Amino acid sequence: MTTVAIVENGPSLSPYFERALESAGVDHVRARVWRGAEFPTDFDACILTGDFHNITDGLRDYHRREIEFLEKLNGRKAFASCFAHQLIALAHGGRVSHRDRRLLRWEHVNLQGTHPLTRGMTGFDAVCLNVDEVADAPSGAALLGASEHCACQVLAYGTGIVTCQAHPEMSVRRGQFLVNALAIMLAGGPNAAYGDYRSSRPAAVPRQSEFMSEVIGWLISG
Repeated sequence: MTTVAIVENGPSLSPYFERALESAGVDHVRARVWRGAEFPTDFDACILTGDFHNITDGLRDYHRREIEFLEKLNGRKAFASCFAHQLIALAHGGRVSHRDRRLLRWEHVNLQGTHPLTRGMTGFDAVCLNVDEVADAPSGAALLGASEHCACQVLAYGTGIVTCQAHPEMSVRRGQFLVNALAIMLAGGPNAAYGDYRSSRPAAVPRQSEFMSEVIGWLISG
């Protein structure tokens, strides 16, 4: 039985991934590294969540340990979103910068390339909450996806690591109340920025993310 480890970088960030894994019938374990938990060792593939900290504010100790954890995957696959997308880019020599304005909206991500994960998919819609971004992708990374306001939405490092700036795990019907609450908090209240977020949201938020389903299938494949 395949086990996927979820490396949780902040409170309440793993349940979205957990529900997706449970829907796919995949066993999983969670490591709350933001609370000081040890990084997992017994797993077949892993997922790294976002974080409520910013790369440009400096790395914390568990972020540095996360980079060391990634260096010891030994061929096991990994998927990372938002903060972890940026952390992996930074660790591989990319440049992460602070945006002039937070990307707080749903974006359509156009996919490209022949990576096993994205082959056959043309794109997906996902919510973005980030104020940092990957400004320059590492030279060894392959660009798999971009959106209107984010040039480096999906990156691949060989065939074993795929990262995404958006939150496909949060771009589903269940849990939208919390996503909306987070959006209004990040916007600083019910202002114009929050209005932009609301207007970008699909009229019907999907029950499941097709992209996230593909990610899970790719993670557990041989």
